[in-house]
Amino acid sequence: MHFNQMSQQEKLSITELLRYENLCAKKLSAYVNQVQDPQIRSALSQYQNMCQQHVNVLNNLMQQAGQTGEQMAGQMQAPMGGPIGGPMA
Repeated sequence: MHFNQMSQQEKLSITELLRYENLCAKKLSAYVNQVQDPQIRSALSQYQNMCQQHVNVLNNLMQQAGQTGEQMAGQMQAPMGGPIGGPMA
């Protein structure tokens, strides 16, 4: 399947994944800044880097489809939910 032939639902799904991965990276960044243990800090930093890599891959998919994640996010009306969208501890 060519990326420019992605359905609207596929684009919305990728956009939702982008939002979750961005949120995950932001939360992990906050946790890295709060934790004192170097091993935990290192593990959290690795997870944060993984989330950022996922964001980059998803953004590339959206660019190949001819639309950015931010453009699709503006079209989404449903509020974000789920465990990753909850309040920070």
